[in-house]
Amino acid sequence: MSAMIEKENVHKSYGGTVAVDDASFAVAQGETSGILGRTGAGKTTTVAAARLVRRE
Repeated sequence: MSAMIEKENVHKSYGGTVAVDDASFAVAQGETSGILGRTGAGKTTTVAAARLVRRE
C-alpha cells in the first residue's frame, strides 16, 4: 500500500533555535497515526512545518 501522506526531512527553526530537525514519516491510506510527546516537544510545530494543517 502506498503512502497517502509522506513527508521527509521536515525542519523548522526559530532564529538560531532548531525546533524540528530532520523528521520524516508516512501514513498509508486507511491508517490512523498520532504524534506523542511531552509539552514543548515540537508536535504542533512538526505538523505545521509539514504543512499538514494551517496555523492562523
